[in-house]
Parts: sequence; C-alpha cells; structure tokens
Amino acid sequence: MHDIEPKGVEHELKKITKEAGITFAGVLLGMGLKYICVIVIARHIGVFQFGTYALGLTILTFAQILSVAGLNLGILRYLSGSHLQEERERRKGIIISALKLVLIGSFLVGMILFIGAESIANKIFSKSELSMVIRLFSLSLPFLAIIEISVFSIQAIQVLKYKVYVKDVFMQVSNLTALFVLFSLGLQIKGALYAYIISTVLSALLGIHYLKKTFPDLVNQQIKAVASFRSLLRFSLPVIGMNLFGFGVLWTDTLMVGYFMSTTDVGIYNAAARTAMLINVILFSFSSIFMPMISDLHQRGEIKKLEGLFKTVTKWIFTLSFPTFVLMAILSKQIMALFGFEFTSGALWFLILGLGQMINSSTGPVGNFLVMSGRQDIVFWDMLLSFGMNILLSYTLIIRYGVVGAAIATMLAITLLNVTYLIEVYYFWKICPYNLRFLKPLCAGIVAGLISLLILNCASETGTIYIYLLTIFIFILCYVIFFCIFGFDEEDKIISDAILRRLWPTRA
Repeated sequence: MHDIEPKGVEHELKKITKEAGITFAGVLLGMGLKYICVIVIARHIGVFQFGTYALGLTILTFAQILSVAGLNLGILRYLSGSHLQEERERRKGIIISALKLVLIGSFLVGMILFIGAESIANKIFSKSELSMVIRLFSLSLPFLAIIEISVFSIQAIQVLKYKVYVKDVFMQVSNLTALFVLFSLGLQIKGALYAYIISTVLSALLGIHYLKKTFPDLVNQQIKAVASFRSLLRFSLPVIGMNLFGFGVLWTDTLMVGYFMSTTDVGIYNAAARTAMLINVILFSFSSIFMPMISDLHQRGEIKKLEGLFKTVTKWIFTLSFPTFVLMAILSKQIMALFGFEFTSGALWFLILGLGQMINSSTGPVGNFLVMSGRQDIVFWDMLLSFGMNILLSYTLIIRYGVVGAAIATMLAITLLNVTYLIEVYYFWKICPYNLRFLKPLCAGIVAGLISLLILNCASETGTIYIYLLTIFIFILCYVIFFCIFGFDEEDKIISDAILRRLWPTRA
C-alpha cells in the first residue's frame, strides 16, 4: 500500500504534536518524579524492605485493574467523537455510570484484599511481612479508581493537560513531599505506604475538581443523566480480561520472582523493570492523544487518514524511543547504582527488559489501534496467549536460570504480543507502519551509541559524574547530527515545525 500524502493529515499531525508535546512534558516529569520516589524509597528502607514494598505495589496494580474493570477505556470509546457534543444527558450518564461502577468494584476488591492479606502473604508468597503492606495499599483502591475515571473522561475529548496535572505531576509531587516528611519523622516502610495513600486521596479530589470543570453538566440538576451501565459493561468486560492479561505480560515476572526467589531479588528486579519502563515515555505521550483520534476517525470511516497518522506516529515514537534505549543501555550500570550499590547486579536484567520495552515502543500504538477500532475481543485473546506464554516461560526459565530467566520470559512475551498486533492490523486494514524511512533513526542511534560507548570506555578509569554527563551530551549531539544528515521527510517537517512553533511562538 502506498504511503499517505502528508498534507492530507497535516491538521491531525499538528494536533498530535501539540498535545503530545504537552503530554510528553507531563509524562516525562511524572515518570521522572515517580522514578525519584522509587529511588528515595529504595535508598531509605533498603533492598529487602523495598522488595516487600514493590511486591505489594504489584499486587495493588492487579487489584486496581479488577476495580476499574476496563471502564476507563469504555469511557474513552463512548465519549470520543464530535457526534456526542450535543448529547449532554447521555454524556453525563456515561460518566456517572462509570463512577458508580468503579466505586462499587473498588470497595469490593479492596475489602477482599484487606481481609485476605495474611493468606496472600503467607500461603502464596511465604513472606509474612507482606500482609501489612497489602492491607495498607488496599485502602487506596477507591481513590485510584476515581482518578482513572476522571482523567480518562477528560482525555476522551482530547484535552490532556488535566490528566497530566493529576496523574503525572500532582500525584507524584504529593507522594514525594509526603515521603520526605514521613521519612524525616523516622518512619520506614510504613512511611512509604502512608505517603502513597495520601497522594492518591489528594489526587482523586483534584481529578473530581477537573472533571466537574470540564463537564459542568455533571453538577447541573437540570440535565438528567441517562444511565449507560449496559453499553459500558458490554465494551468493558472484554477489556478487563485484556487489561488483566496485559498486566500479566508486564508484571507476572515480578510475582514469579517473588514466589520463587528472595525478597531482595524482588527489590532489585522491580527497580530494573521500572527503569526499563522509562523507555515507553514517548509511546505513552503519543498514544494518549492518538487513542481518541483512532475512535473518532474509525467511526467516521476515514481509514486512509487513520493509516497515515498511524504510520507517522509509529515512526516518531521509534525515532525518539530508540536513542533513549541505546543511551540507557550504555549507562545501565550507572543508572541502577542510583538505587544503591546492591542494585547494580540488576544491570543485565534491565538490559533484557529494556529490549522488550523497546520492541513494544517500536510497534507504536498498535494495541490501542485495535481496541479503539472495536477489536477489543481479539486483543483479549492476544493478551491471553502472551500471558500464558509468559507464565510458562517464567516458570521454566526461572527454575533454570534464576532472575535472568524472568527477564527473558517477559521480553519474549512482549515481542510475541506486539508482532501479533502488527499481523492483525495488516490483516484487517492492510496497514503496515514500516518503510525504509525507519533506517534513518536506526542508523543514527547505532552510530551515536558506538561513538559514546567508545568515549565511555576510554574514560572508564575516571568514572566521574562529569564523564557520564559528557557521554550523554555527545550521544545526543551525534544522534541529532546524523539524523539531520540523513534528511527529513515531509511529515517530519510538519511535526518539527509544529514543535518549533510551540517553543518559539513568534516564528513564521
């Protein structure tokens, strides 16, 4: 299939660039703050207690998926599109119905988690210290559910700044602030848990505030809400399975390491996994604005425009993610040392997991493409297949190779899932996002990486922070130079011009 004329999608590319720029800044700040929180916690409470905290947080993430039950994506699906602009009663009903459902679900799941904490800790993981962590984390579930529904409702109308304010900035700042206060009072792991609960409560209140500001009809008594429980559940029930299996693909390894290995191994492995997730910051930024666009364009039948956007967005995600991966791989040991000297043994685990996340980013928002175009049932089975493969591989490889086996299993499961997505997008729409233009960022990243690695090895005996900063600067400079030498495509110019106008408003 021929490439899409860039001029045909210029308006959407500029909107994606504008909103993705806002989101990227917020997501980058949010992930940076979240990463700092993890480092602060790890360095303060030590690798053993951090392993307990990380295992509890993984269990909480699983419970959160059950609580939200895919309703966040249901809202994104049914609120997207201009055809709903005049349907005020229906729009109000969708949001209120979703809020009621997630509150009921989160209270039930939270109660089960609280009551069953001791059994989970002792009978499944054989770690008695985990029960207190699970109980305290369970208290945050209703507030996490409120945050999800509020920010996804706002995202559905392609306004991303409030989502950035709530999840990526305020929640992390409040968590970090509470950590410093509680740690200064002498609290250890309980201080980290209390800080997380405080941040979720405050962020839920802020999310509700922005939700009412964006949808004033929610508090307008004259607008009667039309309940949408049936339509939301019809879409969301397959999604909950999809989300659970997606969670399994990403976090089964942590749970399996917790089951077979020591708490210390869990702490180091979780630090490596969270570091690898930073590679996806570009993917998250572009996907946030692209998801409602997929739903809108698909419902309007503008498949050619959707194809052009998908190709360009995938290329730019790869263009920005690949150098991030290469640079983090070069400095993997130094990055893991941020958590403490004991964590440097996880550098190899990070490299394997990072490769998996790079493969995930290189396929672009392909999973979102399938979900937002109404193929969530197929994605459910894809997730189930990948989840099953991850469990089987994790069990086999952990027994044989230890924690390295867990990392390899997750990397292979992520690869299988994304390749399957690509095949299905091509099968249904004859769309393939790749062409020879991907060679430019690939070659630029490899050359810049080799130069930077050579410089780092030559100065390895010094090992000061200045050498590492110099390595980062040289890598970025080399990547930009080689990328420019290889030349810009027309869609590259559209996006780069939009970025420059954001940075330099007076530019013609």
